Parts: sequence; structure tokens; C-alpha cells
Amino acid sequence: MSIGDDIIIRLIRSEIKENDDVIKIRRRLHHHQSFLLRYTDGLVINKVWINDKTIIELMKYLENLFLCLSYDNDPFIKLQISIASYPIIFIKIDEEFKEDLKYSLLGIIYDELIKPAAYFTR
Repeated sequence: MSIGDDIIIRLIRSEIKENDDVIKIRRRLHHHQSFLLRYTDGLVINKVWINDKTIIELMKYLENLFLCLSYDNDPFIKLQISIASYPIIFIKIDEEFKEDLKYSLLGIIYDELIKPAAYFTR
């Protein structure tokens, strides 16, 4: 996973892109299961939160995040996930944000983190 292959999760509040929260996930070391998680709150200026997580900690973080999105009283309207080997995924966050969808997203992210896709130039 190179720098250009970060997994990016965008939590969309409104049509104003600058207000989105953004989570970027990057492999810390090539042969080690350590990941850098970078969180930016779109409503907080000049602050970025950074965590170093193992794959287990990272997947638990994402599982809890996806669960909490379903119950948020001031909810985001959409979730966008950008993964190098997939088309960009947009999901409306509402009561239809089902359990099976959450686990499918977690599976896609896990697979990309553990065994990132190779890419070729055309």
C-alpha cells in the first residue's frame, strides 16, 4: 500500500465539502500490521488527530464507527469510501444502513489492508 493508496472514508454532513469529516488509513510499515489512522473533523479548524493502530484495533474502531453512524442524533447524510481497487462507494446513512452492509464494508477494507491490490500502468 503506497501513499497514493490510502483508504479514505469521508463522512458527508452537507453539500459543503469543507465540512466533511475525513479518515485516512495508511499502512505504517510494509511488512508489519501497523496502520496510521488520520482523522480530520471538518468543523474543527487546524486540528488533525493521528493514531497508530494494529489491524485488530483498526477494525474494531471502524466497526464501532459504522455502528454509531446508525444511531447518531446529528447524523452525517452520506458515507464515501475510496479504496484503490474498488470504485468509489457512496452510501446514504439512514435507517437502511443495515448490519450486513456494514460488515461487507468492513470486509472490503480488511481485505485491502491485509493484501493490497497491485496496480499496473496502461
